[in-house]
Amino acid sequence: MKFIVAVDKEWGIGNKGDLLARVRADLANFRRVTAGKVVVYGSNTLATFPGGKVLPKRTNIVLNWDMDYHPEGATVAHSLDELFEILKQYDTDDVFVIGGASMYRQLIPYCDTGYITFFEKSYEKDVYIPDLDKDPEWIRVSRSETYVSDETTDTEGGLEFYFTEYRRVKRDADGVTALECGAPMTDEAISKALDRLIEAKKPHKTLILPPDHTRLYSGGGKITDMLWHKLKDSCEVDIMPALGTHAPMTRDEWEEFFGDIPFEKMIVHNWRTGVERVGEVPAEFVKEVSEGIMNEPVPVEINRRLLDKSYDLIVSVGQVVPHEVVGMANYSKNIFVGCGGSGMINASHSLGAFYGMERIMGRDHSPVRKVFDYAEEHFIADLPVVYVLTVCAGGGKTDIRGLYIGRDRSLFERAVAQSQRINLDHLKKPIKKAVVMLDANEFRSTWLGNKAIYRLRMAMAEGGELVIIAPGVNKFGEDAENDRLIRKYGYCGREKVLDLVKSEPELRANLSAAAHLIHGSADGKFRVTYCAGGLTEQEIENAGFGYMPPREAMEKYRVGELKDGWNDVDGEEVFYVSNPALGLWVFDGEEK
Repeated sequence: MKFIVAVDKEWGIGNKGDLLARVRADLANFRRVTAGKVVVYGSNTLATFPGGKVLPKRTNIVLNWDMDYHPEGATVAHSLDELFEILKQYDTDDVFVIGGASMYRQLIPYCDTGYITFFEKSYEKDVYIPDLDKDPEWIRVSRSETYVSDETTDTEGGLEFYFTEYRRVKRDADGVTALECGAPMTDEAISKALDRLIEAKKPHKTLILPPDHTRLYSGGGKITDMLWHKLKDSCEVDIMPALGTHAPMTRDEWEEFFGDIPFEKMIVHNWRTGVERVGEVPAEFVKEVSEGIMNEPVPVEINRRLLDKSYDLIVSVGQVVPHEVVGMANYSKNIFVGCGGSGMINASHSLGAFYGMERIMGRDHSPVRKVFDYAEEHFIADLPVVYVLTVCAGGGKTDIRGLYIGRDRSLFERAVAQSQRINLDHLKKPIKKAVVMLDANEFRSTWLGNKAIYRLRMAMAEGGELVIIAPGVNKFGEDAENDRLIRKYGYCGREKVLDLVKSEPELRANLSAAAHLIHGSADGKFRVTYCAGGLTEQEIENAGFGYMPPREAMEKYRVGELKDGWNDVDGEEVFYVSNPALGLWVFDGEEK
């Protein structure tokens, strides 16, 4: 259940039976938030409505003890018990308490979300709601910009006000937190959630496993910076980015992502030599979850630093978002791939690619995820791991909409559900021409930049064209061996790669590279034009793509004028994506 209210600087809400102020923008926000919902209020509040009539386009439930009270258009509850019985037929997320003071006092204890408009003024008032900032169970998760009232439309001009969203987070001995919000999450909310974790764990030595710079807008950098500053004076802190197969971060990347954390604190994960085997997922289990596609055991290797028993807290930070290998990153993927070894990386990537990206992306419980779950349960359950998971909205900035802290898989599942709502874009028609921009600071290889291909492949029209503008891309693989293999075999399509795996020992020995070749192939469905700033036309064409210089592409499609989604460029319909890492685009229908 939720509540919505406007308060002044002392959390006052009214005076002598009336509102403190009438501000058109606040009333419009009330209408927007509660439209089509269930509104719960007292009979005194109903009496203040125009004509004493119920609110239109809403289900109205009024609490009044008088058995003879029957207002037109409303359901009447004569006690709290009767109210709760009535509310059982509705989704609690659709129920809003809207007043007055007695209703707030009785029902806020049953609410988990509050939408509060703050007037930056002290009014004369005689009724209040509790100050949620003094209640440790409540966290303000979002705050709008400050607006100013207009004397021509409002009861007074020059009144500063802003909108907020509060969430209840019950205290937990393990510091578990689950926060969702409909606007960018405040740093204050993130900080309070991390404080709860630290207070619960009281660590002496902490290992933080954040993403690297290739997850620039994941919120992982901000969270790592916060953790570092909160812990560094009372706890030994090590930071090892979960690189997987990626190249180590440069100083510039480190400083952009992690702020003022000393570059010297970086521990580099080596996926080939820095790992230790902790177990094996049995072949029969792999065969079952892969529907017979794979019938080999999967070695479970993790960076040996995670096995150092002097760490009493290991914090794995990662973004939950659609993913081509596991379906939905993150959770234990950060451990088994980000901090894993070649055996697990090769096996998981090939399993995902052979099973089929279209059957995996955007879904939980994929074959690869089931392998990770098996390994989490059987081989690292005794490690002091806590997952800090974010869900972020799209756009060229960090916009955290969900934060989930804990070890239990149910938290990951909640994050998955939120990401599926936010990050999956279901299109009503296929894309004939797509233009994707790859930030030069984030994407420097096709290994990373090919997100543009597999995140849009399920939305592309047969015979369409995907134009990837990649001014920072100057190599194919993130390490020398993978780069060599990509250059040698190219993005030649799924079936061809499967044949090559059978005939070429070097691909069988590097199945993650083979899987990447599948991920980066359009399989003849659509054309890919790669506008790479640091690779020649010949190199791009040898890899299996068309080529256009980045500057020419940016001018042709007027990238600076494009908005995410559908655009008209000189009479041609163009679908633009400013960052493919933050979403998955799907056409659900059949092409005509």
